[in-house]
Amino acid sequence: MTLPNFLVIGAGRSGTTSLHHYLGQHPDIFLPSVKEPNYFSLANETNPLNDRRDYWLLQNSVVESDAYEALFDAASGETALGEVTPSYLHHPHAPQRITELIPDIKLIAILRNPVDRAYASYISRLGNGWETRTEFGDAIQEEERRIRENVPLGIYNNRNVGNYATHLNRYFDLFHRGQIRIYVFEEFICDSQTVLRDIFSFLGVDNEFRPDTSTRHNPSALIRNPVLRQLWRRSTSLRQWVRPFFSVRVRHSAFQWLHRHTYKPTFPAELRSELAEYYRPEIKELERLLDRDLSLWSE
Repeated sequence: MTLPNFLVIGAGRSGTTSLHHYLGQHPDIFLPSVKEPNYFSLANETNPLNDRRDYWLLQNSVVESDAYEALFDAASGETALGEVTPSYLHHPHAPQRITELIPDIKLIAILRNPVDRAYASYISRLGNGWETRTEFGDAIQEEERRIRENVPLGIYNNRNVGNYATHLNRYFDLFHRGQIRIYVFEEFICDSQTVLRDIFSFLGVDNEFRPDTSTRHNPSALIRNPVLRQLWRRSTSLRQWVRPFFSVRVRHSAFQWLHRHTYKPTFPAELRSELAEYYRPEIKELERLLDRDLSLWSE
């Protein structure tokens, strides 16, 4: 049985796609071709599907144990075997499932200013055609309603993901702190090589290796050309149907070409202030939990 010895658990929209590409360049690190298998989030889940994003997750996730183990069969002597699934951070059952199967696993998380992360999540889903609400405030209200009524959040999981202290406490309750390494997105963007050097040391691989970090992968933005933007948004089902017929390289090139001219709508100032106030207690608790200052998120 071949299983990973490290996991990148999130947070979504915090550089995990870029990290996946950078880690994959290291000769001593093996990552499966499937990014975000979601195994520890979705295996044995019985929640009903609620939206197009849920269907996409079901089609692109690995939920059977044999299939999950098979993801790592292609490893050929690499020291570190891992996978990247941002949903593991906030899924309430993922920590328990991970510790039951791989108790000695190493865990990595990158955390972004939760206000910016929430808006980036909304913009990403809006641009991909999963989100139909054209106002961020409406999406937040829908998220609040679903939480009140105990309805699965589906794509409306923008604000909740940023409750980092709440989510990480579940991991700290089950894993030794030496197994968990937490990084800050804003520092990762400013000095990727320093963060990667520390990650490589944590994983026990050559920390002198320097991957190419010149490209930021999968940023949250909307296609500027209105015709292309609508075609992209309305082609969600078609894209998923043709996806298996094209290599990762071809899909990546097509994505880069379509998104070569993008923009991000202005974040409503009033809503930004409301979210900052909402997250204030969580950030304070996170500072205590990690024993580090996070005032850069309020600058």
